[in-house]
Amino acid sequence: MLARISSFRIQLLAATAITGVLGLFGANAAVTILQNRDSRANDQRKARIVAQQLAARLANGAPLARVREAQSVLPDDQIEVRRRGGVVYAGPPLAHTEIEGVESATFPGGTVVVRRHSSKINDAAAPVVVTLIFGVVLALVIASAALVSSLLARRVRRPLSRAISVADRVAAGDFSARLGTLGLAEFEHFGAAFDAMADRLERSDRDQRQFLADVAHELATPLNGLVGFATALADGTADTAEDRAEAAQMIERESGRIVALLHDLRELTRVDLFESVHPEAVRLDRFAQEMLARASPLLAGAELTVATSLSRVEVMADPRILESIVRNLLSNAVQYTAAGGEIRVWTAARNGEAVLGVRDTGIGIAPEHAARVFDRLYRVDEARPRASGGSGLGLSIATRAASALGGRIELESELGSGTEFRLALPALGSSRRSRRQAQ
Repeated sequence: MLARISSFRIQLLAATAITGVLGLFGANAAVTILQNRDSRANDQRKARIVAQQLAARLANGAPLARVREAQSVLPDDQIEVRRRGGVVYAGPPLAHTEIEGVESATFPGGTVVVRRHSSKINDAAAPVVVTLIFGVVLALVIASAALVSSLLARRVRRPLSRAISVADRVAAGDFSARLGTLGLAEFEHFGAAFDAMADRLERSDRDQRQFLADVAHELATPLNGLVGFATALADGTADTAEDRAEAAQMIERESGRIVALLHDLRELTRVDLFESVHPEAVRLDRFAQEMLARASPLLAGAELTVATSLSRVEVMADPRILESIVRNLLSNAVQYTAAGGEIRVWTAARNGEAVLGVRDTGIGIAPEHAARVFDRLYRVDEARPRASGGSGLGLSIATRAASALGGRIELESELGSGTEFRLALPALGSSRRSRRQAQ
């Protein structure tokens, strides 16, 4: 029983039937009241006219026979004529009726009284007729409600069944399932939202699979080198001091690549998991100067010159996350700028934001690569050796870290002329104003 009551079709039918019953009851009551009021008003007016006409005739000398004639055509009324305080004529009493009202009219020397009576027979028949009509109408309403609710439930059940089936497929891992058009306008937004969600899930699953494959490939190259040189040392293939030194050097280099890749993977995971951010006031210009000082051995080893243009700007940021961003931007500039090139670091205020820029004179980025340089493990120059080209995770880490700080990474590049990456963060003053406005 509860399962049937919980059915949408049964609920719709019940709601329609209840509404119809209440509407019919109300309409019946209203019609009955209006009819009774009009009927009584008409009876009262007729009785008054009869009394006035009889009084006028008696005043003109008409005999009581005229009164008797009037009484004979008014079976539901009782006429009474009074003269000089006494009753000279009274119509037959109607024992089976009740008096509804009394109308009177005077004439010289007397009064005509008309008592209005109601017929119990007619009054009893009226409710029966009304009840029959009411029952027929109610039956028609319930039948119509059943038909309409069945049709509506069928139209609703089909898209819902389809939505459940597609949702089950997505839950089972089939992210290619889509709802498409469901037919009813009320379900269009739901279908579009569901398909958009499925698109994101499919894209995320595809990216995750590709990322795992790329990580496996990135690890395979140095691991193969490690195994090869370790085997050469173990089985004596590297039998000279020079060969052993070369094998040890290659093992150290490949091990460093693996360690660097694992470090980047851990940092990327930490940013993706949205570790708690502990913001504090940071002078971005001073911070950039400190990061350049730390990177000076790397810059000197790459034979690059450094230029700065540091204006005072402050931000609210977590220094750990900020360090990760700037370090990756500087490392990227070093990797793709040839010896003798220049790296320029600058800070400035711009439209309520604090901006830190890193511009290099390196190889630049072609337009077709610009949209993907922030993807994980994506490298613009695939022909470049992995040992010098980095893991391909630095910019992905930087853009995710910038998002965690409420900022973004901007890119401007020209192939063959160099690249500029800009970190844009809310300036300290604008951050405080935004918080005050939100409060």
